[in-house]
Amino acid sequence: MKVVPLEPALADPAPARTSSSVRLERIRPPNLVSGTVYRSALNQWLARAWASPTSVIQAPAGYGKTMLLAQFHQALLRSGRVAHWLSIGAGDREPDALLAALAASCGLPEPPRGESPQQRLTTLANSLADRGESCCLLLDDADRLSLSPSGRLLYELIEAMPGCVRVVCTGRGAPELPSARERGYGRLFELGSSDLSFSTADIAAAFVGATVQPPGDAELERLQRRSEGWPMIVRLEALAAAAAGGVYSLDRLTGKRHDIACFFEAEVLRDERPEMVEVLEAAASVTETNGALASALTGLESAHALLYEACERGLFVAAVDESRQWYRLHRLFSEALRQRLERRSPSQARELHRRAAQWYESSGNLAEAVDHAIQGGDAARAAWIFDTHGEEFMETGHESAILTVASRIPPDLRLRHPRLLWTMSWRLLAEWQFEKARTLLARAQVRIDEMAAQGDCAESELGELRHQLLHGQVMVAQFSDDLAFIERHTEGLLRSHYGNSPYVRGSLHAALLFAAREQFRLARIDSLEVLARQQFEAVKSRYVTVFLEGIIAPGYLMRGRVGPAVATLSEALRTALEVGGPTLAPLVALPLAEAHYDRGDLETSLSLLDTYLPHSREVGFPDQLISGCTVRARIARLRGERELSLRVLEETIQFARERSFEKPLLMLSAERIDLLCRYGEIAEATRLAGKVGLRRAAESVMPRPRITRARAALAYAWTSLALAQGRCAEAIKVARKWRNLTEAAGALRDALRWSVRLTVLLRRAGDDTGARRELHRAEGIAAATGLLQILAEEGDGLAAAPPAPARPMKATPARVIPEGSLSPREIEILSLVGDGLSNAEIGQRLSLVEGSVKWHLQRIYDKIGTRRRLVAVDRARRMGLFR
Repeated sequence: MKVVPLEPALADPAPARTSSSVRLERIRPPNLVSGTVYRSALNQWLARAWASPTSVIQAPAGYGKTMLLAQFHQALLRSGRVAHWLSIGAGDREPDALLAALAASCGLPEPPRGESPQQRLTTLANSLADRGESCCLLLDDADRLSLSPSGRLLYELIEAMPGCVRVVCTGRGAPELPSARERGYGRLFELGSSDLSFSTADIAAAFVGATVQPPGDAELERLQRRSEGWPMIVRLEALAAAAAGGVYSLDRLTGKRHDIACFFEAEVLRDERPEMVEVLEAAASVTETNGALASALTGLESAHALLYEACERGLFVAAVDESRQWYRLHRLFSEALRQRLERRSPSQARELHRRAAQWYESSGNLAEAVDHAIQGGDAARAAWIFDTHGEEFMETGHESAILTVASRIPPDLRLRHPRLLWTMSWRLLAEWQFEKARTLLARAQVRIDEMAAQGDCAESELGELRHQLLHGQVMVAQFSDDLAFIERHTEGLLRSHYGNSPYVRGSLHAALLFAAREQFRLARIDSLEVLARQQFEAVKSRYVTVFLEGIIAPGYLMRGRVGPAVATLSEALRTALEVGGPTLAPLVALPLAEAHYDRGDLETSLSLLDTYLPHSREVGFPDQLISGCTVRARIARLRGERELSLRVLEETIQFARERSFEKPLLMLSAERIDLLCRYGEIAEATRLAGKVGLRRAAESVMPRPRITRARAALAYAWTSLALAQGRCAEAIKVARKWRNLTEAAGALRDALRWSVRLTVLLRRAGDDTGARRELHRAEGIAAATGLLQILAEEGDGLAAAPPAPARPMKATPARVIPEGSLSPREIEILSLVGDGLSNAEIGQRLSLVEGSVKWHLQRIYDKIGTRRRLVAVDRARRMGLFR
């Protein structure tokens, strides 16, 4: 984008004086004054216009239509082409005046007045055809001819013009042209307000043109959003900054400002019909409107037609969808209208908001309903909407607006509505504010007790309120990992005769699934998943679907169902991004990253983590935070990023400690203890173990009747510390107990991890046979589940596991293994070994971590029957597996 002055040498030559009735300034383009922003897309637009028989540039006042047309004119002259200019005036609404002006613009004699307009138009078109020159007829403000005798003549002009003539029209509204037909045949080029709006680069150029330093990038973006790129306003702001010595404040840019309000009054509202003004004022009271909402606000059946007309006429009304059902006003125009109405009739302004609240409530747009009820001065109605539709806020994904909107209701009124407090507690849970959520539920309990004592409502209503309160307490228990509370109360809630909605029943089944999963009672979770899905399907909410998949996913991963987890979570991630954006996405993106990590796809896992882990603290889902930070730390360790691996865990541990989140605190501390032991920082690992309550005795971490995933993580960390301290015998007992328990529970991923740990412990203890046997057990689980990364994590420890003692044998030729016994990946790795590559180099070539390469080689050695690299390569070559 640049600012250029008009070059005098390229100015339009004075046309011949062919008609004394037409002023010369009407057939000359305006001067492009110094500082005019030169459109960067001008050449592209001009090429499109030259290739199209008809072009229309339509936008409200102040969008630079005339200046753009003048730039067209200048660019045509620069390229040696012919351009004719005509500024349409009010007098041109009469056909005689229009025809005379057109003739003067084109340098032709005025057609004889004795003929009909159609005959004179034909004469004009024929004269242009006889010239045989390609030219462009530029008609500024062509919409002034609408609904006049000349309007139809313009329509006929487009049809009559020879192929060598292009016509470009500008206007606030759509001129009377055969637009639909021309558009259908691809012969119409159109530019609208969205095309003419200034970008941040255009705005910077406007400031430069006003000889003032542009604001910074952030301020330019704010100005672009605030002005919506309206060129006239941008120019005014640039001039104001220049007059103020380069000082600029965006705070002054509002539709309530006197000069801006006066512009709208003069250019849009002054001569407008009362019903149009009424619809515009109603539209200004809401963010967007359609015909139904506008009719509800105004009582006018023609409201939709008036909105459509306002859009067509360039009254700063834009359609927000292609079918033109929904419309929005320019931000500054909306502000000016609201101020205008407030000054004229404050009561009417409040009434519009109350009507909007009623319409939004009936349409299910609850956050908007509450907001407009408050703006309408009806806080009681706002509280009632919360009380009546609390569940729907959660079902429809509006929970992010709950606290913002509810905070505008007076505190004493909030405390009188238990369901409002219950709804607010849900959102507080999502924002990690567990104690505040408990406080609100306690206040709801107090209010319910008051209502019971005062006889304010029927017994059935009290029962419903107590039922919903207990449901809220179960949700708090789920977020804070109080499994005993969930199991103690959820079954009773499901059996209650009070009306459980599908959403409540689904969330209760999901809570039971969560409690069962956390305690390794995996046999129950399939049936609970079915029940939860059945209820949530009745809700028909995509937001709820994402919520459910986030709860179900960890159970899939625990059981080694990585493939189904990846497929389901990938689809859920697409849905989450559509309905909730990056704030909701971590709920499924982080378990998806964990699934990709588990099967060895570290690059995909890291990409997901880099994108969504930074958002994981925006919504309070502890399991997702734990899995995301754990996997990120493990990848950092495998990549040699020691400081990063420790920092990721420490920062999140501190986050959990500040908010008293026990489960993330324990599980991430356990992961950090394991990591510190791997790095040889035994003293720091011991100190951290003491802080989380790990004792030296093995009995303290043995499985108990009510085991949890958090206790399992601490037990694993205990074995890491015991291994580092040389207490292998005790650690073997602990690991074997946990391996047996998790395997029996069907938690194959946990069983694999414990089996791998047991292999390392047995090798360290000198039990070679036991280590080999346990490794084969682990390999069996990995092969069945595809959980390769867990083996790769212990690359060195597993690769060094001793082979079985060889039996005395007679010397025989190398045994030939059946074709296909080595997988394609194993053959590929062995061929690279034959090329002389190290394990690290092979990993880099195949995008594998070094531990994965070592694990694959271990399997190759077992199949070929040797522990020596070169012998394995030689035997594979003699088998014909590769050359």
